[in-house]
Amino acid sequence: MTWQILAVDLDGTVLRGDGVLSPAVVHSLHLAQQYGVHVVLATGRGEAPSLRYAIRLGLTDPVICYQGGLICAPRTQDVLYERLMARDSAIRVARWGREHGRHLLLFADGHVWVEELRYSSATYDQWIGLPLRLVPSLEVTLASGEARRIFKFIDFLAEPERSSLHPMQMWMQAFDDQLQIVRSHHRFVEIIPPCVSKGQALAWLAAKWEIPRQQVIAVGDAENDLSMIEWAGLGVAMGQADERVRASADWVAPAIDEDGVAAVVDRYILNGVSHG
Repeated sequence: MTWQILAVDLDGTVLRGDGVLSPAVVHSLHLAQQYGVHVVLATGRGEAPSLRYAIRLGLTDPVICYQGGLICAPRTQDVLYERLMARDSAIRVARWGREHGRHLLLFADGHVWVEELRYSSATYDQWIGLPLRLVPSLEVTLASGEARRIFKFIDFLAEPERSSLHPMQMWMQAFDDQLQIVRSHHRFVEIIPPCVSKGQALAWLAAKWEIPRQQVIAVGDAENDLSMIEWAGLGVAMGQADERVRASADWVAPAIDEDGVAAVVDRYILNGVSHG
């Protein structure tokens, strides 16, 4: 099989929890590109941090951001594809979140809008990487039109949550028939538009390049990666992935601390050939 696209999640797949990019993984992605494979970063992060990581990784192909809400070029920052959340839906989310005491982060216009800061600035910088805008009310900000390009919300969970009902279940009971509720990290519940997923964005990009899904590899570790893992011709779960993700994959790679992405490249793209 000739593989033409390698789509990789960022956090928990390429980027370790301590913020380190393994030299072995970076080298493997360079080799994949040298073999003519499109290496596509597919992440829930916003465009600015996603593009910074793409450049650090030496990637030249478009980047999938916001769980599939945006595809942009890494160097020119041109927007190729965009799917936004309806304003009325966003207003309902903001209202419900405030009524239930949730720590909501609104991703819009290249910023993260918040009503309060519950953690250190270093925590937000590590996990979000976008400028923070503190506002009295997300609902008012949305209703006024001040926030325009609305991509998603994150409910940034305390660790651990002290509740008889997990916030994921709470959000699903309130909005599952209107929006998508996904887990991207044990501290993140993401609320995204119904038309958005990494799988849909990856399918759009493959169609643009006229590449069949049978020639696409997708690698991830969390539930928000399931759509692309299930869509791709070869879906790969990282070794430390959730059970549901591993069960849905065609192959389970070594864990991130064992350079699982490098193992994917070696097994399926380089076919075990040694490269210095």
